[in-house]
Amino acid sequence: MCCFSRHVEKVWSTRIFARPLDAGRQLLVYGMSLEVAADVAMILPIPVPPGTREDAVRFVDMSSRPTFFDDVSVLFPRIEEQSGEFQLLRLAPQPAAKLVVHDVGDFEASFVPSIRDFSRLDARFRLPAEVWEALPTYGDWGFCVFKLKSPPGSGRSGLLGLFKAPKPSPRKVHPMAFEFPRRDASQLFFPTVHVHDGLVHPTAHFDHELYCQTDAAWEPLMEWERSASRADALAPGAQPWVDPSAWMYKRTLTGELPNRDTYLAEARLRARTVVSAMFRVRMRAAFEHVIDDGKTELEPRVKKWMRVSEAERIRIRDAVTTTLAEAFTQNEDAWSLGEFSPDGGYQTFSASNERIEPQDVDVAFRAPPTAAVQAAVQAAVQSAIDRATR
Repeated sequence: MCCFSRHVEKVWSTRIFARPLDAGRQLLVYGMSLEVAADVAMILPIPVPPGTREDAVRFVDMSSRPTFFDDVSVLFPRIEEQSGEFQLLRLAPQPAAKLVVHDVGDFEASFVPSIRDFSRLDARFRLPAEVWEALPTYGDWGFCVFKLKSPPGSGRSGLLGLFKAPKPSPRKVHPMAFEFPRRDASQLFFPTVHVHDGLVHPTAHFDHELYCQTDAAWEPLMEWERSASRADALAPGAQPWVDPSAWMYKRTLTGELPNRDTYLAEARLRARTVVSAMFRVRMRAAFEHVIDDGKTELEPRVKKWMRVSEAERIRIRDAVTTTLAEAFTQNEDAWSLGEFSPDGGYQTFSASNERIEPQDVDVAFRAPPTAAVQAAVQAAVQSAIDRATR
């Protein structure tokens, strides 16, 4: 969730990186460009365990590597497709101690353990009550607050100073970063809900690139785009924040989409993926982020694809796997099929019909397949999809 304490003229090129850390923690790196007319704070709700201590979040100064996301993007060389202040209902009878303010490069940052603790920050960093009423999910979350420092020579104040209202100007700042204890260690969290004008809208314009690294057990299940090489190929200056031995993954969210946060969940990955001896079936939901609001013309088949439930996807996955296992076993030698490994050589075959959007089947070969073999495998994949969706 990306919330601003005051109106922001424009936010673009949002890029978020997440990776798991030891002891159920997560690193989150958040980058963006923005145009603001006044000093502003950005508030990121995070799903920490209820009752998390104030010192449980560690802020990371990335001012030494402002090009972190440019470095990461090099690993993905192919072209992509694709108002009022919040008033607490009840205040403590005695003023609470101010929250610690951390100096992290271009920002001053604080961790706010709960909504009621916003009273311990300057009132300018509170959001309208309507925001929290529209987002009840965040009632027991924690919050990272980043105050963008004023440019040198601007004469503006710091975190607890007075706001002024200069002319809107674009700012490109280094990424914000912190690590926090996860409420659910089987998920990676990406804050993608938008609140840029003090209101929560059902949809928002997305211009987001999401990057991640995962636990090794997740890698065979990942449906995001995988990097061309492992993270040890990154520039040395970017490596302190990544696992050099792991792959990087990327997903792009663009256009008008449902205004919600994004999760990468192990349970969902396992439900959509089957790794077999000679192939891998990955059930993609390519249109799960698309909305059918009547404003955008969608193809009739796309509307059908959007209505496929998660339970139906799992049923289709199992039916496709059973059909392909039989066909591949019968043709193992004729097609020179090999043992599947996510890190080995394989070829991806996609198939769809009016009932389901394009689905991927990754097939391992012992030798480069001929055109005839590729055609036969493609026909088998298409037949399996058609049988499973009758």
